[in-house]
Amino acid sequence: MEGIHREIKHKLDAGKYIAFTGTPCQVASIYGFLGREYENLLTCDLICDGVANPAVFSQYITYIERIFKKKVTCINMKDKTQGWLKPKLRVTFEDHTSLTDTYETKLWARMCGSKVVMRTCCLNCKFSSPNRVGDITLGDYWKVQQHYPGLINPMGTSLVLANTDKGKKMLEMLKDSLQIYPVEAAKALSHPNLFPAKKIPAINTDEFYQYLSNRGFAACSAKFFPRPSVVYRIRHFIKRLLINA
Repeated sequence: MEGIHREIKHKLDAGKYIAFTGTPCQVASIYGFLGREYENLLTCDLICDGVANPAVFSQYITYIERIFKKKVTCINMKDKTQGWLKPKLRVTFEDHTSLTDTYETKLWARMCGSKVVMRTCCLNCKFSSPNRVGDITLGDYWKVQQHYPGLINPMGTSLVLANTDKGKKMLEMLKDSLQIYPVEAAKALSHPNLFPAKKIPAINTDEFYQYLSNRGFAACSAKFFPRPSVVYRIRHFIKRLLINA
């Protein structure tokens, strides 16, 4: 975000149209910096589950590069090769090879899922609410298969909320370019994890970060997120075979 606020203001003052997409706190920071409304600004906030600690993420990348002895060029948190409902974390290397569905790739997903690596401000996010800051809100419609099975798309079905008149006008302008289907707000916003008031880490954060600082990423991962046992892996393998049969 460094420098983006001034750049946006400069372009808006020059009469250019700007569409900014980011987390709710980022959108709020844009409005706070500008100090007034701009008709030529459209904002889209994301339904956000929180942002991981960038320092720990950097250590994870170094950990992967040391194990596989090649440079990481991309990490896709939700690779859709197996479909939207079965997202996998995929690591791509500089030689164009990639890795997914391994202990190493699942490790970061497990850390994020536990909330232990989430930034402190994200654990008690004041923007985690149906009251959105952007003109439009974008997210995944995770319960679409229950509410509107006919709208399931293998590559994903988005939840789009028009929060302002400006947002409504934009969606109206785009209706011929997109597949838009009106749905009941009560259903669309019913997922219990959509706007959690508070996120509680599954692991003691003080203990985790102390161990990380003293022993390093690899040792910390082995302690708090150990490799599954052989018995677990066999059971998991058989379960996947039965599901795919």
